[in-house]
Amino acid sequence: MGEKQAVHSEKSLLEKKVKELRTELERARQELRIRTDLARVITSFTSPEELLPNVLNVLCDGFGASGGAIYFMEKGSDRITLKATYGLDASYAIRYQEIHLGSHVTGLVAETGEGMIIKDSARDSRSTKGVVEILKYRSAVVTPVTSKGEVVGIIALISETPDFFTERDLKLLEFMGAHISLAIVNSFLNQEINEEKTKTLDILEQVDEGIFEVEVPAPIDNLEDVEKVTLEFYKNAVFTLVNPSFRRQCGNDDIVHGTPMYKGFEDIQLFRMLKEVLRNGSVKGIERRWAGEEEHLFEVSMVLMEKEGSIKGVKGIRRDVTKRKKIEEELRESKARTELYMDILSHDISNMNTAIMGYLDILKERIDKDSGLKVYIERCGDAVTRASQMVKKVRGLSRVQKSGPELSMADLIERVQIAFEIVKAETPARSIQLELKNGGTPIFIRCDEMIDELLTNLFRNSIQTVDKPSVEIRMEIREWEFNRKAGHLLSVTDNGEGVPDSVRERVMKGIRDSEKDTEEGAAGKELGLLLVKSITERYGGKLWIENRMIGENRVGSKIMLFFPGMKSSGN
Repeated sequence: MGEKQAVHSEKSLLEKKVKELRTELERARQELRIRTDLARVITSFTSPEELLPNVLNVLCDGFGASGGAIYFMEKGSDRITLKATYGLDASYAIRYQEIHLGSHVTGLVAETGEGMIIKDSARDSRSTKGVVEILKYRSAVVTPVTSKGEVVGIIALISETPDFFTERDLKLLEFMGAHISLAIVNSFLNQEINEEKTKTLDILEQVDEGIFEVEVPAPIDNLEDVEKVTLEFYKNAVFTLVNPSFRRQCGNDDIVHGTPMYKGFEDIQLFRMLKEVLRNGSVKGIERRWAGEEEHLFEVSMVLMEKEGSIKGVKGIRRDVTKRKKIEEELRESKARTELYMDILSHDISNMNTAIMGYLDILKERIDKDSGLKVYIERCGDAVTRASQMVKKVRGLSRVQKSGPELSMADLIERVQIAFEIVKAETPARSIQLELKNGGTPIFIRCDEMIDELLTNLFRNSIQTVDKPSVEIRMEIREWEFNRKAGHLLSVTDNGEGVPDSVRERVMKGIRDSEKDTEEGAAGKELGLLLVKSITERYGGKLWIENRMIGENRVGSKIMLFFPGMKSSGN
């Protein structure tokens, strides 16, 4: 009888744990849906006017909130300004358009930089009576929006139900805020750049453009030998018309009627443009000029001048496009930055979700016969926990551009072994082996918590490149010197086909181009390796990717990471 009771008790406990796990998995799926919708909105809208309301829509819908608001503040200001609302009474926007730092719940969060939960506005002294009366809310969650370590705004969600929001909601909203802040700051930057671009273009329209005409001494009738005709044109054509703006662009007031054409242009560029205009009747190109160390870009347009079927010369316009090209480059970099961070977010969330589903499948298969079920349930919970911790890691990536990270000593060998066990547990259906050379002696490196993300992505890259049941990873650590810095070189090889050439080139340049991901699996490999490169450089290191056989990536690649200032425990 006692044995039956024990079996019944154990079965009840198991059913309870399975129920809790299913609840946790459902919550994880809900969080993933929020992240997916948020990533879609962030990459779809670039202007603040479109981005902010859509972000609030996703957050309110995902968290089940009745309404929300986003405030931002100018640098050095003592107040935050309302930028977007969702589901709030119109009178709120009028009355609380601006809030001083330290006033109300939103002002407190903006001042302290610490997230806050209001469990019940009726009992929480931090709640403002006027706000409660207008919005009729009972609970709220508020998180700061930061950029480069500074608070630039807040996100607030409310509910009409008491105790609606939890600490987990706050952590998830903080996680979202780390990515939303990047998108919002970039949207304001894009807005400023576009406004500056518009102003610049308006000014350029008002400024006189460089206008010129050139003629050859004798009309040209035969264009069969374009090279010969171009050379004659280049040597003999002279200016018959120039305006003051053209002279200023050339930096030469001596260009007048009768001056040889080549004195007003950079020689090699002029020759190429002349050849094209003679062939096609018109040409548009970019001319580069240097004033000391400063480069200037000019857009040159030319068309043929003809008389009675013969070519007598060309006329054209030269525009200074230096500022415009610079603005366009800044816009491209801003867009690439946003896409990179969103791609990294989607990539890592996908890996975590895959791990959760893998553990669930094993749980379903072994629920009636496997006495070691507990370990799989625990691993499933660990995978979900790691998803909530991603906010710290993404914030760490954003800190790389501003200043050095906060580093401490850690044993690289130990971190390698832990990372390997994590990745091995994520794919229990495959046989994964690690051969670690020089792994007997501890080696200490100055790093932070993102070293685990670096190592797990290295291992995941190997798993993705190996299209075989068994994955064999070889890792070697040895002393190395690079740029007169002593350290250690960590090299990784596997039994896979290797990193595609297109991916390797873009990773080494630190760029991401989804339109060029034509090779199978290239997107996932590229994202993981870009993250590895970013973290390695965060520690002052360097990443290389080489083919194990020169010119042939199909027989495998070697990924090498240099970490400066490392030392073994015996040194």
